[in-house]
Amino acid sequence: MYSNDYNIKARKWHSGAVPYGKTWQVGDIVGCMLDMSNHTVTFSMNGELMMDMTGQEIAFKDIAKAKYVPIIMLGPDQRAKVNYGMDPHSLKYYTCCGLQEGYEPFCM
Repeated sequence: MYSNDYNIKARKWHSGAVPYGKTWQVGDIVGCMLDMSNHTVTFSMNGELMMDMTGQEIAFKDIAKAKYVPIIMLGPDQRAKVNYGMDPHSLKYYTCCGLQEGYEPFCM
């Protein structure tokens, strides 16, 4: 499944779009947590873990061991401010409710 509509929200993409998480709004903060020990990727929005339609928090599992480079894909008229964590205190939800416990900022 492929869509040219860049305004579709609350989806994850890998070989097609699948419902995931909540619809984001301007000003929302999306977090991405890569677990290299368990080979999973999880996302949060405003400090709350996102889930799929079955209530699973893991967005992607069985990811390959590799070197990863963070990227963001934006559609027309979309903008993002990116913080890779060079100053962990600048990450608004990093210490929120222990959700990111065990994770380190990308640039730390």
